[in-house]
Amino acid sequence: MGLLLPYLPLFGANTRLKALKKVAAGQNAPTRVVDTAASAFALPKPMGLWTLLPPLVLSLAPIALPGLPRGLMLVCGIDAACVLLLWGLGRWTFRRREDMVTEDSARNQTLLRVRRLYWDRFWRLILWAIALLNLFLILGYRSEAAILGLSLGFTVLLLAGSLWMEFSVRRAQAALTETAPIVADEDAASLGGIFYYNPTDKRFLVAKRIGLGSTVNLGTWAGKLYYAFVGLVLVVCLAIGPIFGIVDSIPVRLELSGSAPVCLVASHGQSEKYRLDTDAITDVQLRDTLPDAARTWGTGMDHYLQGDFYVIGEGNARFCLDPTQKCFLRVEAGGQVYWFTGDSEDHTAAIAQALQSAVHP
Repeated sequence: MGLLLPYLPLFGANTRLKALKKVAAGQNAPTRVVDTAASAFALPKPMGLWTLLPPLVLSLAPIALPGLPRGLMLVCGIDAACVLLLWGLGRWTFRRREDMVTEDSARNQTLLRVRRLYWDRFWRLILWAIALLNLFLILGYRSEAAILGLSLGFTVLLLAGSLWMEFSVRRAQAALTETAPIVADEDAASLGGIFYYNPTDKRFLVAKRIGLGSTVNLGTWAGKLYYAFVGLVLVVCLAIGPIFGIVDSIPVRLELSGSAPVCLVASHGQSEKYRLDTDAITDVQLRDTLPDAARTWGTGMDHYLQGDFYVIGEGNARFCLDPTQKCFLRVEAGGQVYWFTGDSEDHTAAIAQALQSAVHP
C-alpha cells in the first residue's frame, strides 16, 4: 500500500486531464508517430568498444589478487557482467528513432540529440561507478564500515548524477517545445498517468515523453510478460521476510560422529555444513566471546552465522554458530580456522572438552 500512495495524486490529475480533453475536443486515439525525416546523421554515436574495455578490465582485475575470498570473486564477476550488459543496453538505446513531437523535423532531431547526449553520459557514469566500486570494495572489504560507506557513496553518486541529467533533459525539452505545436497526444494511452498502454504501438520500450527515461508498453505481449514478472518478484519479496525468520529460528547443531576416526560435524537443522576429521584438528579452544568479524561469503542472521568471515586480528575463518550464545568452540584443521556452537552452551563446552582430550591426550 505504501508503494501506491505516491502515485495517487498523479492518478487523480491524469483522470481530470482526460475528462477536460474529452469535453473540449473529444477523446482522440492514442498517437505516437515516428519522424522519418529526422536524420541520424551528425547525432551522437553509440558507445564503442573502447568505452567498454577500461571499466570491464577494472571490474575483473581484483579477481587476479591472491587470497581473495570467493564471495568477493563472485561479486566482481557479477559486477563485470553488469558492466557488459549495461554497455549493450546503452548501444541499444541509440537504435531507437525519435518520435514526432512537433511538426518541425529539425526540432525533433535536436530533441533526439539532447536525449542521446545525456543517455551517453548516463551509461558512462554507471559503467565507471560500478568499476570503481569493485576496486574500492576489494581495498576495504575487511571493514563493515568501509563497505557501508562505499555502498552509500555509490548510491548517492548514481542518484545525484541521474537527477542532474534528468532535469537537464527536461529543461532542454521545455525550451525546445515551448513555442511549438505538439502533434503527438498520447494521454489516452496512459493508464492513470502511470502505465503506457497502446496496442497499436508494437514497440516494447518507448521513450518517455518528458525526461530521459523509457517505459514499457503494456499493450504488447512482451510488456504484459514483463509486468507479470515484476508482480511475481514483488510477491516473492513479501515472502522473503517470513522465510528468513524460519531459517533464523532453526538451531545449529554440533556433534561427534563415527569412530576411527571420529568426525566433528557442524549442522544447521538437518543440513550438514562442515565435517572435520578429528585426526586433522591441531588446536581446540573454548572462548566466552566471539571476536568482531566481517562476513565475506555466506549467511548472516541474528541467530545464525555460516560461511566465510574475516575475524579482526586473526584473519579468515569459517563460521557455523549462533552469535547470541556465550560459549564458542574455535578449532584449527588443515590450516583453516573454524568457529562453532552447539544447540546449547553446555553442549558446546562438552564437545570442546571431548576434542581437547582427543587432540591433547
